[in-house]
Amino acid sequence: MRPNHALPFVSTLVLAMAARAGDIHVPADHATIQAALLAAADGDTIWVAPGVYFETIDFVGKDVALLSVAGPSNTVIDGLHAGSAVTFASGEGPGARLEGFQIHNGLAAGAGGGVFVVGSSPTIRKNVIFDNRATTFGGGIYLGDSSALVEHNKIEANTVISPAGAGGGIAIVGAGNARVHANGISANSARRGGGVFLLDSGVVSIAGNSMIYNACRCEGSAVDVLGASTATIERNVVYGSVAWLVPTGGQGPKLLFNTLIAKPSAMVPQGLVYADGDQTSAEVYGNILAVEGAQTGLIVGPSGGGVAPHIAWNDVWAPNGNRYGGAIGDQTGINGNLAVDPRFEAPSLNSYSLTRNSPLLDAGDPNYVPIGPSIDGEQRVLDGDLDGVQRVDFGAEEFTNVRVFAQLMGTGEVYVQAWGTDGLRHEIYLATQSVEFADAPFGTRYIDFAAPWRKLLHNQPIVPPPGHAPQTFYAQVLATNADGSAGNWSRRVEFQMPQMP
Repeated sequence: MRPNHALPFVSTLVLAMAARAGDIHVPADHATIQAALLAAADGDTIWVAPGVYFETIDFVGKDVALLSVAGPSNTVIDGLHAGSAVTFASGEGPGARLEGFQIHNGLAAGAGGGVFVVGSSPTIRKNVIFDNRATTFGGGIYLGDSSALVEHNKIEANTVISPAGAGGGIAIVGAGNARVHANGISANSARRGGGVFLLDSGVVSIAGNSMIYNACRCEGSAVDVLGASTATIERNVVYGSVAWLVPTGGQGPKLLFNTLIAKPSAMVPQGLVYADGDQTSAEVYGNILAVEGAQTGLIVGPSGGGVAPHIAWNDVWAPNGNRYGGAIGDQTGINGNLAVDPRFEAPSLNSYSLTRNSPLLDAGDPNYVPIGPSIDGEQRVLDGDLDGVQRVDFGAEEFTNVRVFAQLMGTGEVYVQAWGTDGLRHEIYLATQSVEFADAPFGTRYIDFAAPWRKLLHNQPIVPPPGHAPQTFYAQVLATNADGSAGNWSRRVEFQMPQMP
């Protein structure tokens, strides 16, 4: 039987935190990060103490975890304008991890001012990659022939300084299956692709990112795709434009379930989406295109012989501009396409989540079924209007009646808080394993009941016993109506419980 706590609610789980141990310590064991990398063997972990490290580093082919002890606000790799700040160029794999650093002042006479990756596939996560420069590609990050995972980073204020350069934040060039997930990519600049630039890339996934105020001098301020790229651009929130030019016979990108905003001051010279070239395999599906200025929502360029991408189940809202332009007519009323006010939460505060009274809530393609795993534990199809039927929303974020957050406090405690819609009941669950389970009509459950788990009481503190080994925990909240017939699972949150003394 579910405990009955009326919403809005705040429930708190308190967890004691402790320090983690590692294999190699900088500067205790080695004075510099590079010296530690040279001394390390595959599988080692290097822990870097707080400080500013004035050096450029190279992983030299080693699958080593390089982790900061105190996070990017306290641990800086300053490249001193002496080349790429961090290099992976010797076949490193996913076990080569760069995590928890501010990477600053890289200056590459070529590609990859902050991080240079070629022929390698490292894991780059939870860093702040800030104020780096390159002359050709990738002011922040360059991925060449790479299947790297780039997730949960802040990639900000990076620049490609050549007049012909591209990829201010990230440049992805050549074969590989790179994944760029759940990053904040903002205020980067280049001639092409201020945020992200793709050139003849492989099967690339750009998903769950926030891309804000990136700048370029042509179309594609947020994402610019040039050449044949099997790219999926999915569930991103974008202030700026997305553009592609596909050669004849080439594979075009798929633009799926994004929320794209054209502010009057944003870098959107013509169209919020500019699709040119061979559009045979390109797709624009499930998006919100909201034009606040006098620009156009979607433009099809002249190079495709009048062939448009597959355009279905989009909302193109342009009260002061044009919905469609170029070599395509108005698609409103065709293939599920709409032209209605999305009713965002607070546009004046840059909050573009849907509200409970949005006409786009539970209004997307009724036949849509999510393919593959979720992005970062986010829900995709929920019963937002609580009518007992799950149906996808338009845009990047699915409306949910309950939210959950985990916050590390200065006292060393973690508070897991949940709140949501008035009148619903809630349960908080904690588990040591996360696997996706369809739980109709509530959405997706990530709490694995086959692993150690428990249901938490209201404001119940949890403190692991002494000697408890370091472990990852997952929390999720279920909110339902009074009779339990309808409701939502929240998104999943993940956090670490370290070694307890």
